Amino acid sequence: MRLRKERKAAKLTQAELARRSKVTQGTISRIESGAMPKPSFDVLNRLAIALQRAGRIVNEAQLQPRRQPLLVHGARCARSARARVTA
Repeated sequence: MRLRKERKAAKLTQAELARRSKVTQGTISRIESGAMPKPSFDVLNRLAIALQRAGRIVNEAQLQPRRQPLLVHGARCARSARARVTA
């Protein structure tokens, strides 16, 4: 579950969620788009509380943007390749 999905399920616009959570609409937009990969605990907590008041039971971890995988399937990490050579 991600912020956009929970916000829409609560039938809130970004502006309404911003007003209820006292987080800027720009911050909400950046979290939803993944442009803010690590929002602070305070921001996530405010959003979770605002969504709970709107009837959605969520926690901060559920609102985090999706993390991009570090490795593509079949690719190797340069650091692990060096570790195998020196080991």
